[in-house]
Amino acid sequence: MGFIKRNLRKIQRDNFNLPSIWEVPEIALEEAVVNALVNRDYFINSSVRVFIFKDWIEIISPGKLPNTTNIENIKQGIQIARNPILLSFVPKLKIPYRGIGSGIRRMIIECKKAGISEPEFIEDRVKEEFKVIFYRPESV
Repeated sequence: MGFIKRNLRKIQRDNFNLPSIWEVPEIALEEAVVNALVNRDYFINSSVRVFIFKDWIEIISPGKLPNTTNIENIKQGIQIARNPILLSFVPKLKIPYRGIGSGIRRMIIECKKAGISEPEFIEDRVKEEFKVIFYRPESV
């Protein structure tokens, strides 16, 4: 999250008495990073990767979606834990954790509240990776 925050812009709201906000909601970014770490396929010898481009941010997690899960299912909150033992430790760790099966929906809701595009979710079964793309607002 430190890398992401160092490379994002802050937006000043209309009311200058209010604090500025990140161009992509922090909660949405945290959810994507936590999901990438907790739900990745640890049998694949690769790392979670974060790329920040001029117009978008990519968070890539090794592994395709588990079992019969698909993108439409996860948007509706259906969750199949790939790493249930790791998942059981998440609430005890000092990382942002807001509940099982709610992260994807939360990312969508937070982006809508911020007035930016809904994140794009891409599963690449050939490369065996899951990617979340946040589009950065143009007029910042």
